[in-house]
Amino acid sequence: AALPGATTHAELPLPVARDVRGWAIKLLGKLCTLAPPEQAALEAHTLLLEAALPRAFACVAPVMLRLHTHYTQSPAGLLSLLLQLAQSPHALRLLRLSPAPPLDCAFRLLSAPAVAPAVVDVV
Repeated sequence: AALPGATTHAELPLPVARDVRGWAIKLLGKLCTLAPPEQAALEAHTLLLEAALPRAFACVAPVMLRLHTHYTQSPAGLLSLLLQLAQSPHALRLLRLSPAPPLDCAFRLLSAPAVAPAVVDVV
Protein backbone atom coordinates (compact mmCIF):
# COMPACT_ATOMS: atom_id res chain seq x y z
CA ALA A 1 0.00 0.00 0.00
CA ALA A 2 1.23 3.50 -0.74
CA LEU A 3 0.17 6.75 0.81
CA PRO A 4 -1.02 9.40 -1.62
CA GLY A 5 1.81 11.88 -2.15
CA ALA A 6 4.41 9.59 -0.58
CA THR A 7 7.91 9.79 -2.01
CA THR A 8 8.57 6.09 -1.53
CA HIS A 9 6.38 3.12 -2.26
CA ALA A 10 6.03 0.39 0.33
CA GLU A 11 4.48 -2.97 -0.42
CA LEU A 12 2.65 -4.33 2.59
CA PRO A 13 0.60 -7.49 2.91
CA LEU A 14 -3.10 -6.60 3.16
CA PRO A 15 -3.46 -7.64 6.84
CA VAL A 16 -0.47 -5.48 7.78
CA ALA A 17 -1.81 -2.53 5.77
CA ARG A 18 -5.17 -2.86 7.54
CA ASP A 19 -3.45 -2.97 10.91
CA VAL A 20 -1.40 0.14 10.08
CA ARG A 21 -4.55 1.94 8.93
CA GLY A 22 -6.33 0.98 12.16
CA TRP A 23 -3.52 2.28 14.34
CA ALA A 24 -3.29 5.47 12.28
CA ILE A 25 -7.00 6.09 12.85
CA LYS A 26 -6.55 5.54 16.60
CA LEU A 27 -3.58 7.92 16.71
CA LEU A 28 -5.44 10.57 14.73
CA GLY A 29 -8.35 10.20 17.14
CA LYS A 30 -6.02 10.84 20.06
CA LEU A 31 -4.61 13.93 18.32
CA CYS A 32 -8.12 15.23 17.71
CA THR A 33 -9.07 14.94 21.37
CA LEU A 34 -6.11 16.99 22.54
CA ALA A 35 -7.57 20.43 23.10
CA PRO A 36 -5.01 22.92 24.39
CA PRO A 37 -6.50 25.32 26.96
CA GLU A 38 -4.95 28.49 25.53
CA GLN A 39 -6.26 30.10 22.35
CA ALA A 40 -2.83 30.35 20.68
CA ALA A 41 -2.14 26.67 21.31
CA LEU A 42 -5.63 25.79 20.08
CA GLU A 43 -5.01 27.64 16.82
CA ALA A 44 -1.67 25.84 16.35
CA HIS A 45 -3.37 22.50 17.08
CA THR A 46 -6.08 23.26 14.53
CA LEU A 47 -3.46 24.16 11.91
CA LEU A 48 -1.72 20.84 12.58
CA LEU A 49 -4.99 18.98 12.07
CA GLU A 50 -5.74 20.96 8.90
CA ALA A 51 -2.39 19.83 7.53
CA ALA A 52 -2.78 16.16 8.54
CA LEU A 53 -6.47 15.47 7.93
CA PRO A 54 -6.64 15.74 4.11
CA ARG A 55 -4.07 12.95 3.71
CA ALA A 56 -5.59 10.90 6.52
CA PHE A 57 -9.09 11.27 5.07
CA ALA A 58 -7.79 10.31 1.63
CA CYS A 59 -6.45 7.08 3.12
CA VAL A 60 -9.67 6.18 4.93
CA ALA A 61 -12.21 7.44 2.36
CA PRO A 62 -12.74 3.94 0.91
CA VAL A 63 -13.45 2.63 4.40
CA MET A 64 -15.75 5.56 5.14
CA LEU A 65 -17.82 4.76 2.04
CA ARG A 66 -18.26 1.17 3.33
CA LEU A 67 -19.24 2.04 6.91
CA HIS A 68 -22.88 1.10 6.33
CA THR A 69 -22.08 -2.34 4.91
CA HIS A 70 -18.92 -3.49 6.69
CA TYR A 71 -18.69 -1.64 10.01
CA THR A 72 -22.09 -2.06 11.64
CA GLN A 73 -21.21 -4.01 14.78
CA SER A 74 -18.80 -1.76 16.68
CA PRO A 75 -18.43 2.00 16.96
CA ALA A 76 -14.65 1.70 17.28
CA GLY A 77 -12.17 2.97 14.73
CA LEU A 78 -13.26 5.38 12.04
CA LEU A 79 -16.76 5.99 13.42
CA SER A 80 -15.23 6.84 16.77
CA LEU A 81 -12.86 9.30 15.07
CA LEU A 82 -15.76 10.97 13.22
CA LEU A 83 -17.62 11.29 16.52
CA GLN A 84 -14.59 12.91 18.16
CA LEU A 85 -14.32 15.44 15.33
CA ALA A 86 -18.04 16.18 15.34
CA GLN A 87 -18.10 16.74 19.12
CA SER A 88 -15.14 19.11 19.14
CA PRO A 89 -16.09 22.74 18.47
CA HIS A 90 -12.69 23.56 16.98
CA ALA A 91 -12.48 20.38 14.88
CA LEU A 92 -16.04 20.05 13.55
CA ARG A 93 -15.32 22.21 10.52
CA LEU A 94 -12.38 19.95 9.64
CA LEU A 95 -14.81 17.25 8.48
CA ARG A 96 -15.14 19.24 5.25
CA LEU A 97 -11.57 18.21 4.38
CA SER A 98 -12.70 14.67 3.63
CA PRO A 99 -13.17 13.60 0.00
CA ALA A 100 -15.99 11.29 1.15
CA PRO A 101 -18.92 12.94 2.97
CA PRO A 102 -18.33 11.82 6.59
CA LEU A 103 -21.74 12.66 7.98
CA ASP A 104 -23.60 11.06 5.06
CA CYS A 105 -21.50 7.92 5.50
CA ALA A 106 -22.23 7.82 9.23
CA PHE A 107 -25.97 8.45 8.76
CA ARG A 108 -26.19 5.58 6.26
CA LEU A 109 -25.40 3.29 9.18
CA LEU A 110 -28.86 4.01 10.59
CA SER A 111 -30.48 2.17 7.67
CA ALA A 112 -28.12 -0.80 7.73
CA PRO A 113 -30.07 -4.04 8.20
CA ALA A 114 -28.12 -5.47 11.13
CA VAL A 115 -26.63 -2.40 12.78
CA ALA A 116 -25.72 -2.86 16.45
CA PRO A 117 -27.38 -0.62 19.07
CA ALA A 118 -23.94 0.67 20.14
CA VAL A 119 -23.34 1.96 16.60
CA VAL A 120 -26.77 3.62 16.47
CA ASP A 121 -26.02 5.33 19.79
CA VAL A 122 -22.80 6.82 18.37
CA VAL A 123 -24.50 8.08 15.21
